[in-house]
Amino acid sequence: MVPDIRISDALTQQLSSLGLKPAVFHTSGRPWIFDSDTHAWSQRQISSNAIIASPRPTEEILQSARVSGNGFSSLDALAREIGATSFFLASTPAGVRAQGTLSTQHQFFWAMVGGVPLASNTLTILHSLIGPEIDQVSLALSLMNSRPIQSFAPRTPWKSIAAAEIGSWLHFDGSAPPRSVRWWREPAQDLDASSGPAAVRLALQQTISDSTDGQSMISADLSGGLDSTSLCFLLDTLDKELRTFRTSSLNDANDESRRARHVAEVFGLSLHEFPPLAETSSAFTLEHDEDPASVLQGPLVWAGSHGYLRALVPEVAAQGSATHFTGLGGDELFDMIPGIFRRLRREGRRVALSAAWRLHAQSKSDPRSMFAAVFDQEAYQDYLTRALDCLHGTGVWKARDAYNWFPPVSFPAWMSEQGRELILEAFAEVIDRGLEPLGTDPLGQQVIESISFQGGILRQFDEIFPDIHWQAPFTDQRVVEATLRSPASMRMDDRLDKSLLAAAVSDIAPAGFFTKRGRGDFTTDVYDEHRRQRAELVREFQDSRLVDSGLVEPDMVKSALYEPSSSDVGLFDVESIVVAERWLRSAESLGSLAH
Repeated sequence: MVPDIRISDALTQQLSSLGLKPAVFHTSGRPWIFDSDTHAWSQRQISSNAIIASPRPTEEILQSARVSGNGFSSLDALAREIGATSFFLASTPAGVRAQGTLSTQHQFFWAMVGGVPLASNTLTILHSLIGPEIDQVSLALSLMNSRPIQSFAPRTPWKSIAAAEIGSWLHFDGSAPPRSVRWWREPAQDLDASSGPAAVRLALQQTISDSTDGQSMISADLSGGLDSTSLCFLLDTLDKELRTFRTSSLNDANDESRRARHVAEVFGLSLHEFPPLAETSSAFTLEHDEDPASVLQGPLVWAGSHGYLRALVPEVAAQGSATHFTGLGGDELFDMIPGIFRRLRREGRRVALSAAWRLHAQSKSDPRSMFAAVFDQEAYQDYLTRALDCLHGTGVWKARDAYNWFPPVSFPAWMSEQGRELILEAFAEVIDRGLEPLGTDPLGQQVIESISFQGGILRQFDEIFPDIHWQAPFTDQRVVEATLRSPASMRMDDRLDKSLLAAAVSDIAPAGFFTKRGRGDFTTDVYDEHRRQRAELVREFQDSRLVDSGLVEPDMVKSALYEPSSSDVGLFDVESIVVAERWLRSAESLGSLAH
């Protein structure tokens, strides 16, 4: 996407060399949207000098829209409707609006190319145009065991390429860099225990209907867990052929396999089962990834599932499905999450204190930190500033911070001084910039941050496995809003897991499906793979790109890789090290490193 300014022939030729041609034009006649498929976009001129555009699945909405005036304010309602599921662009006298989805599955990135601000829905195009270096700050942040997601959302793995902020659209005006304009506001909690489930059910039905329109065959994950299986209940109500898939675990105590098979039998579903995750995972190997589409995304947090997905995609396609549903995002919407206590306080002091006491009884943790969280009123910006103090060693985390805006952050013991300084500077920059939180309290903040994190994974799926349309209804804006409008206390139930979801699908779920029980656990597979790979992993780390980058201490990181428990490091921390190292090697092998 190019703003309404004159661009050079050289830039036009660069875009053409990437297979991109003008698909939509500004009312001035200048090229606006470039695409390899010039018929991929629907457009509508709403005045003599204003035009709106979106990918073709939204053509009917676009053509029936009523818009008055030429400014952005008159476009907000339309942008919200189309932007719930796709990209929305507007070219008006006030400038160009480029908006993706709340989940960031549909996301805009931007960069200055020859003095012209360009936006793209893929890192691939911008990377090809400017050939940027790796952003060492982004790499260092990926090694942290936790961090606030919103704060660093505009960063990408590459210098000079930025992403739109979560819940914001990009405003392009002339040749200046774009600015972010916030559009997302958390809805009021205006539903009760009876109307909440109905709203969630309706939102799920709407997004599923939109995603399957015109298709006779669809596919979905059927893990046996609550989220993907609930989607299968809803998908089965459609007049479409449904094929289901799953991977299993080495853990005999994981009963999801039995539950998935039972559901498939009851509903008459075709279920394809793959080998246990441990047999396809590559979480602890340093084998290069030779797929440029994968490497350009940066270190992949789902690298352990890469092998399973590479087996899944061709099988889904062979079955005749082009749209695949996954349960990503369900935990964020329906489970107990740490930021819940302030939200519960809104529903009543007694409700909040009772929930804190029940959680204490279940977890045997100190109830005083939970009670303190109920009454905590610390503002987001103040908490972010205190986090920086704690990283500097001049502040102290409090027990109740486990339930605050984001979990307490700390440096891994094996991170170098250089890596720590990069992160400290990044935190300071965020604080100076000032941030309005995404939620009205820690629960709303954590839900939207988590949904955007899952949406980022889906965006990477779209890039790396483009033959399949990936759908995750729990990340859809309409479903997210219906959940946030519902009582937070519906996350707390002594008898049922995910009681809000249970109530939403109660009439189509098998009896007892949501009765409390142990959750599916795949950690056995993770430990099994690590035991098999750790000796080779440490040997290969003798020649480490992470060490060369100066971000980690060589001796300490090797110790953590081999025996994480003795180094007070979790296996998922080890996985983040391996993912970063493998990514650096892959980028180097593709010639993506500029130095």
